[in-house]
Amino acid sequence: MPFISSMTPGKLKHKIIIQEKTVITNNEGVSCEQWSDKMAALAEYVTQSSGEYFKDAANSAIEIALFRIRYRSGIDKTMRIKSIFGIFNITGVIDVDGKHRELQIQCTSEVQNG
Repeated sequence: MPFISSMTPGKLKHKIIIQEKTVITNNEGVSCEQWSDKMAALAEYVTQSSGEYFKDAANSAIEIALFRIRYRSGIDKTMRIKSIFGIFNITGVIDVDGKHRELQIQCTSEVQNG
């Protein structure tokens, strides 16, 4: 049975910025990494789960989310998403049905609580 897309155009109401890591060299010849905007898109945002854990004596929260957008080429796991919901690291990119109509972007976000 084929997968039926659950993307509804009316739900693509959140602007997201897809960023990629770039390496720049300053005037002193020192290289450093920074995030730069690659493309913008309208997306549906779906929270899949969240939880808390301890890391290096600090309480952290992790959120697993899914963004649905119209198909765009060139998005991969080395990138991240910036939105009103926070900064998310991309963990997976799925071309639904392989038809280049919809992308589902799986992401995680980590927040330090102290």
